[in-house]
Formats: sequence, C-alpha cells, structure tokens
Amino acid sequence: MPPSPDFTLDMARNSKVKVSHKYTLGDCSTQTFSVKYDPNDKYIAAACKDGTIKLFNVLTGKPSYVLNSHVENPFPMI
Repeated sequence: MPPSPDFTLDMARNSKVKVSHKYTLGDCSTQTFSVKYDPNDKYIAAACKDGTIKLFNVLTGKPSYVLNSHVENPFPMI
C-alpha cells in the first residue's frame, strides 16, 4: 500500500517507529538510474549506467541476479 498523500518526513520525526540503515545494496561502482520492487516485495531491481540490471533480495540485502552482464555493447538501462 503506498503512503497516504498526507505523509511527510516531518510527520515521521515524532513517530514511535524507528528507521535505521540495514545494508547498502551493491558496491556503488556504477550509477543507478532507477529502482523497482517486485510485486511480492522480495526483490528490488536496480537499472544501472553500465547496462546491467541487478536484483537484490530485500530480506538479506545480497545480490540474487545480474542481467545483461555479458552484453558486448552495453547501454544504460532506465
């Protein structure tokens, strides 16, 4: 369910819910143009400047799949 239109980060400041950094997805060696969750929120896909699409397991933060890693002339994915 997406956040309500009334949600702002200012409201989170007084919230009892704590947000903390769990892990960084990937090695940050290439620019990421877009990210998208799968319908079941198990994976997150990152479209990268080097032409790869990297899928990470959301629960573990570990890479699960890399698509387009062996393309001869890669182009950025959006």
